[in-house]
Amino acid sequence: MPVEHTDIEVGDNRVVNSPTYLGSLEIVGFSFIQGVVINVIGDEFIIGRGILDLYSVTFEYGLRVIIRP
Repeated sequence: MPVEHTDIEVGDNRVVNSPTYLGSLEIVGFSFIQGVVINVIGDEFIIGRGILDLYSVTFEYGLRVIIRP
């Protein structure tokens, strides 16, 4: 059950209302992170800057995503 609902502005400037959960995150090969705020839009999971700032993330020409600590 969500702890609240949050308005989130998405890439095309729409604002959508998203259920907000508290949980944990595991990226295979990296450390386990607890106390993560999780927002879900449809079947998409949104990772925010608070998580992305912990890693070096490279989007390689639409072919792959490279994540480094």
